[in-house]
Parts: sequence; C-alpha cells; structure tokens
Amino acid sequence: MKVRNQLEMHSELIGQIEASGETELLGKAKAIEKNRQDTKIASILEYIPAIFDDSKEGLEKISKIVKNLREFSRIDELATLDKYNINDGIETALVVVRNQIQSDADIRKELSEVPLIICNPGKINQVLLNILVNAAQAIEAQERDDKGTITIKTYQTDDEVVCEISDDGCGISSETVSKIYEPFFTTKPVGQGTGLGLSVSYDIIVIQHKGKLIVDSTVGKGTKFTIKLPINNQEMKKMKKTTVLFVDDEEKILNSLKMGLMDQPYRKFFAKSGKEALEILKREEVQVIVTDMRMPEMSGLELLRTVKEEYPNIIRMVLSAYTQVTTLLTAINQGEIYKYITKPWKLEEEFKPAIRQAIDYYNIQSERDSLVAESEQLKK
Repeated sequence: MKVRNQLEMHSELIGQIEASGETELLGKAKAIEKNRQDTKIASILEYIPAIFDDSKEGLEKISKIVKNLREFSRIDELATLDKYNINDGIETALVVVRNQIQSDADIRKELSEVPLIICNPGKINQVLLNILVNAAQAIEAQERDDKGTITIKTYQTDDEVVCEISDDGCGISSETVSKIYEPFFTTKPVGQGTGLGLSVSYDIIVIQHKGKLIVDSTVGKGTKFTIKLPINNQEMKKMKKTTVLFVDDEEKILNSLKMGLMDQPYRKFFAKSGKEALEILKREEVQVIVTDMRMPEMSGLELLRTVKEEYPNIIRMVLSAYTQVTTLLTAINQGEIYKYITKPWKLEEEFKPAIRQAIDYYNIQSERDSLVAESEQLKK
C-alpha cells in the first residue's frame, strides 16, 4: 500500500513538472518516468495480491500434505496402540499415494460404517499404502490406453472389520501367489521392488495384529487383497499393558534395541546393570525381562536368580554370545530362564517373535493362575 501511494505521489509530481514547462526538470521527469515503465513496477503491484493468494493456497496445500503424511506414518507414535477407523486410514493413504495412482487408475470407494478397532495405526496405514501401490503398478504394467479401476470396500462382520482392495490389473499366477509373502520375492523388474512390501504387510496383519491377509487373483483379470482385523482384539490389549525390561552393560546394544523395537506396542525399559534393573523392578510392574549374561558386578544369571526369587511371575530371558552350554542347560532345567537368544540375532525373524512368545507365555500363565484361584474359591 505504501509503495502504491508513493507511485501515485510520483505521478502527481510528474504532472506538476510538466505543467511548469521548466526544460531541465522536464528532462529529469521523463527519465524517471521511463525508468518506472522499464521496471514495470505498476504491473508488478497489480499481480502482488494474486501472488500472495497463490502462495497462501500453496502453503495450505503443503500444510495438508504434511498433516496427512504425519497422520499416515504416526511417526510420533510408532509403538502406540490406539483406536483406529480404517475408513480414515484409507482416505489418508489415498492422499499420500494420489500422484502415483491418478494417471493409471480411477478410485472407486464403497466404505461402510465400521467400528473402531485397537491397533497400531501407523502399521495398518503402511499395509494400505503397500497394497494400493501394488494395485496401481499392476494396472500400469498392462500399458493400456484407458485407465484401470481400484475398488476399495469396507464392511463389518460379527467379529472383524474387513477391507477389500481390488484392481483390474494384470493379475498374479497361482504359482506366484504362493510365494508373494516370502521376504525378497518380487515379480517387478530389477530396481523397482525390494520384495519386502507384502512380507512386511503379512507380518503386521497376521503376526502382530492377529488378523488375516487373503489374496485372490486371476491372470488377466486382476487381484483382490482382503484385510481382516479383529474388532475386540484381546491380544493387542494385553500387549499394550505389557512391560518388557532389557538389561545390557553395552550402551550400543541398548541403543540398537531402542531403535529396533520402536514399533513394538509393549512398554519398554532399559537398564545398564543388574543393580539398575532391580531398581526399575521396585517401581514398575514388569512381565518380561531380557538380560545379557556377562555383566560386571552382577551377571545376568545372578540377576535372573534374584528376579525368580523376588518376582517369580516375570518371564526371564537371556541374550548373549558368551555362555557355557552346561551353565545354560542348568539354568533352563532349574526354571531360571524361559528362552535363550544368541548374539548377533536377527531382529525381525528371531528377536521380536521371541519377545512376543514370552508375552504370550506370560498371559497364558496368568490366565491359568486366575482359573486355579477361581477353582480354589469355589471349593471353599
């Protein structure tokens, strides 16, 4: 506004100079006017409001994209179990993957009203994204003239929320269908796929969430993936209430565990010594303890013996690269440890499943103890 006022004052001054007829001032005024026209200041000022409007609109779009990406990945809640509406997850995933889909396929949505479920929202969003991208790539691979169609359908059964994602792409042969959940298996050209998308999706839905991931495909007609998630997921609720304590005197090992287990829903505590672990046990309710064997001051086996004596219900596990077989067998036979994990371990294939098994074992033991206690009460 101030620049525009100055330009108006400038125009008024030029007019007064021209009216005065003074030759020297007229020459300067014409030079100033020519410079003004060359710089196109007036035109720029006319476009500035539109530029600001466009910038504001662009910032709003960027803000929406960032919000959707954040909601999609739930990067601030990687290990959080929460209430989740799969229809909202689908809408968010479609925003994230829109540019990859829109040139090859139209989206048809048949979303029914479904109940909230307890799950890891970021993980389920990851599965939706993987399947949507695969559907778009299956259609793109046909090199067709027209667009394909991706149909997304949700509905509820008695005890499950169901999401079906269908495409009319190239389809998958029966020989290939049996392998699609294997790690590193891919039918895509070299450099276009890692072969981990569906393997990870299977682990998330079936192993972590106790659901089902079903594929139905016909070559030349298309593919349908069906995701089924339990509405009343007692296993996930139990996992959410579980606490696991990890003990190792090597800080790099603890840091590795902190990073590697971020996506796991149970609570986690980390201790650098047996003494610190016992302090944590005094103030926190822990269901599973995982400790290194060789540590200064108090060894892992000494720690577990103390834990067994003071907290007998805690499931005890050992991880180490240095343990005598006889010592290990004695500890197992005496009931001091539940499972032994060797270093180095495979995080996805060995370590995470072992922790989940220990949590399941704890829950089974707890249920058994509850039943026994109820039975004793009935006898009285």
